[in-house]
Amino acid sequence: MSTNLKEPSFEVYKNFNVNPEDEVFDLLKEKKPHILAITEDWCGDAMLNNAVIRKIAEEADVEIRCAFRDADTDLIDRYLTNG
Repeated sequence: MSTNLKEPSFEVYKNFNVNPEDEVFDLLKEKKPHILAITEDWCGDAMLNNAVIRKIAEEADVEIRCAFRDADTDLIDRYLTNG
């Protein structure tokens, strides 16, 4: 696909705010989950979700790893749900 939603994703990131006092951040800091974001620049869901999860992870000091869907199909096949 040729649509690139990287710039709109930066806008979502810039405008999304978290409440650092939300108790979920204490839980995330305690549990330190492993987060794998499967993404592509053309994906509208990724445009929104990556920006939001990045803000949340930054506040909780949790690491996110990203995998590009089209570049690593073997990895992606292990995480398929309904499509």
